[in-house]
Amino acid sequence: MALEERGFAHSIQEPASIFLERIDVFSRGFLIATDMDAQVLGYICSEIWPYRVRIQPESFALGHSIRDRHTSSGTELYISSMAVSPTARGQGLGLHLLSDCLQSAVASHPLITSAILLVNERWTSAARIYRQLGFAEIEAFTQFFTNADGSGSDGHVMRKWFTSFPCLKVSP
Repeated sequence: MALEERGFAHSIQEPASIFLERIDVFSRGFLIATDMDAQVLGYICSEIWPYRVRIQPESFALGHSIRDRHTSSGTELYISSMAVSPTARGQGLGLHLLSDCLQSAVASHPLITSAILLVNERWTSAARIYRQLGFAEIEAFTQFFTNADGSGSDGHVMRKWFTSFPCLKVSP
């Protein structure tokens, strides 16, 4: 929980009960990175959702119960939270955590064809990591986040496809 407190503004921190529920419901979707002394350097947690072309902002509500949305028969991995200790930032740990999470989820749940996440427009380093792994912005929610200084920031929804569907044509 120390990473949650150091990594996020108070207005967007989630309580320990939410993290415990995520571990209970989908332990394979919760990864923790530690150093040689077993100090926690980062974490990532995820859920499996049914795929939807467009996702409403309320789907990304902080503190939502994973039990309400997670389904092992879903086809989209939702990255619900990720944080790296300030002492470990800039060393590639976030990239490795996300990459390992994606690989593990796809290997253990072959129905997954895409991954989705929401990033604050101010978190440019995080967005850079997501783009490096093939995520692209698909939507923006105006003033979705409340920052530590009380100002608002847009939330950018990003998606990555694991499988292409050459026979699927999408009409504008």
